[in-house]
Amino acid sequence: MVVDVMMPNVSGLELLRKVRATATLADLPVLVLSAMDETKDRVLAIREGADDYLVKPADHDELAARVGRLMLRKRRAQIEGDLSSLSLPQVLQNLSDSQKTGMLVVMEEESESKIFFDQGAVVAAQAGKLRSWDAVYHLLGLEEGRFHFNESELPEPTNPLETAISLQTSLLDLAYFEDELARRQTLLPSLDQPLETKGALNEELAQSHSSLPLRQVHSAVSKLQATTLRQMISQGLAAPIRISLTVVILLEGEALGLAAAKVEEAQDESADSSSTTKNPSDPISNLFQSMSSGGSRSSIHLLILYQNGAWESLLKLLMEIPDPYLTASRDRLFPQLESLQRGTVRLRHRESEILLNLQPLDERRRGNQGQALINLASGILVFLTDRQFGAEIANLVERFDEAPVLTRGVVVVPGTTQQDLLTNAVASSDDKWALAQSPPTDLQELTDLLSGNSIGR
Repeated sequence: MVVDVMMPNVSGLELLRKVRATATLADLPVLVLSAMDETKDRVLAIREGADDYLVKPADHDELAARVGRLMLRKRRAQIEGDLSSLSLPQVLQNLSDSQKTGMLVVMEEESESKIFFDQGAVVAAQAGKLRSWDAVYHLLGLEEGRFHFNESELPEPTNPLETAISLQTSLLDLAYFEDELARRQTLLPSLDQPLETKGALNEELAQSHSSLPLRQVHSAVSKLQATTLRQMISQGLAAPIRISLTVVILLEGEALGLAAAKVEEAQDESADSSSTTKNPSDPISNLFQSMSSGGSRSSIHLLILYQNGAWESLLKLLMEIPDPYLTASRDRLFPQLESLQRGTVRLRHRESEILLNLQPLDERRRGNQGQALINLASGILVFLTDRQFGAEIANLVERFDEAPVLTRGVVVVPGTTQQDLLTNAVASSDDKWALAQSPPTDLQELTDLLSGNSIGR
């Protein structure tokens, strides 16, 4: 926009102030054209928000060149930044508040996603194969990447929405998904763990979770179109967090189960592990070798139960795990575990994954979720500080004896192995269970317990 300082009815500077005070016009390039050529006049115009100042009479070519330069600067003046310093919810809120129209481009690794705005409202979103709400859910969860907003261009989006996406609703939905998934984190299989259907999908279960793609995921597994989390995510069935929550709910409701990996793969893994010499200086590597040598599952769940008095010493041992094996940032993982005194530690080594599911005995898991934990566990380690939970653990030993994949259980309990319910249950467990009287003092001793090594019966 070009304004003259001295105009009829309203001065150019007064008009400039009104433009800058209007949200939809605040970024409009403004050139002030005036016969006043003193320095104080130029300074005043710039302070009021002018982008350029030209004294009359002006050469037409110079005027055109200056206006062209301002327009080019406007096109280049994109909102941009890094998600590590400004979260995407903050970016979206700013664009909504300022009623922007244009396209927000979000770049993560080698992919590029787009969110389309019309006067501050999200009218479409694309992230790989994801569209609409699922694309927004995925993007809102990003913590790394770069973004830029092109206000001057709004290409026709694919699959535009009939109604705009509400940022507030999206954030509330995402918070709900994250909370529900956190409560069931111990049930979440690895990305490459094969799944299988265990029967028809319960209609009541599907209706009680109508915001999740239970039918689509169950159908995909049933038809062998996608049998792992990685396949479902790559096919774009839904946002990763919605797929993950859907899978754990289906596992919890026993509509899905964990399938065994191919026998040939298991044999290959067994051969590889048997030909590998254990490294005494790397207890985590040895744990992977011990746990995978006799099984065919690509994801190994180990359940660790403990009395509150054992938590601090257990956490201290877990903090000895070297960073390369952790799938989450140490700076985020351990403060969160310390705060909640429960959670999941995911360990990754080559193509294998071990999930250490940490649960306090004082918060016993009940119902379907508790049964699902039993069905998932390959091993269990119980830390007792006294025999207060003896009867309960004895019952647990009997339940785990019937578990389909359990290979080893260990109860760490102080004191003598006197004849009581717990001792009798362990003794009659068909060698699946053992008692250990001394708690581990370092990571090596902890992994020996988890793998069933160095345990006196």
